[in-house]
Amino acid sequence: MRSHRLSTAAVLLMTLAACSDGSPEPAVEQTVNGSPSSAAAEPAGSRQSLELTDEGEPRRYDVYAPPDIDATGPAPLVVVLPGTNVALEDLERTTGFDLLADEEGFLVVYVDSREGTFDARLCCNGTDRDVAFVQAVIADVAAELPVDPTRVYAAGFSAGAAMSYKLAVSAPETFAAVAPVSGGFYPDPGAPAPEAIVPDPAPSVITFAGGADPDFDDILAGTQLWRLGAGCDSPTESSVPGGEGLAVSAAECADGSTVAVYTVQDMGHAWPGGADGGFGDPDAGLDATRLIWDFFSTLRRR
Repeated sequence: MRSHRLSTAAVLLMTLAACSDGSPEPAVEQTVNGSPSSAAAEPAGSRQSLELTDEGEPRRYDVYAPPDIDATGPAPLVVVLPGTNVALEDLERTTGFDLLADEEGFLVVYVDSREGTFDARLCCNGTDRDVAFVQAVIADVAAELPVDPTRVYAAGFSAGAAMSYKLAVSAPETFAAVAPVSGGFYPDPGAPAPEAIVPDPAPSVITFAGGADPDFDDILAGTQLWRLGAGCDSPTESSVPGGEGLAVSAAECADGSTVAVYTVQDMGHAWPGGADGGFGDPDAGLDATRLIWDFFSTLRRR
């Protein structure tokens, strides 16, 4: 059961500075009351760290609610998943979803992994434990805050990206769209038709990959499999304003979904446009967080 209840009033923010290896430093409490705590832009809403039990073990998730979220009616919910050994604090700071949530009026939930990563395997003795936990978190949040069940989305970085694909496969009735960043769709390579695990209808997908990422070829191969499984048309390729080496392909699919693939030629394993000092690449020429929300905001679960 949960450790304490959600509130959209002022709460204590647990600020855990992430070490270089992704391990958190001791917690420092800071009051969040809607006023910036520094000269830099700060989210105006409330963030709370909560726990649910996962097979008898406590497991953390953080919830961010913009100001006056209760007054606006059912709101979209974006679930954000970290990469291997990425602390939730680093995920929140790098992606910047909280500030965008203030502007656009959606809820954000950051879900911690177990033992530093997710079981995102779509074959080979993988489990659905992480899928079940994410669904339990969504239900827990929806019990306290006004969540629109037709506008629930998932975004993730690296291992969290692969996990967002797994959520799309294992819980398509929950998610309207997913946004894997620097991570791929990895079905069983030994299956006679690995693309067959793409659900029908499938959640829409927006994904990002860097040309200097060691996983670049695998990420693109995974998107091709996903398009095949969803019965997509041949993608339309176009350049993206903002710099050299930026491109996007977009495909409409037979089941009514959309697949958009952004590539950044010179980017490594990173979050495009994310804050510097972690896994973000502020010089990528793209703002992945904004593009993800712009994509999500047009979609509802079918």
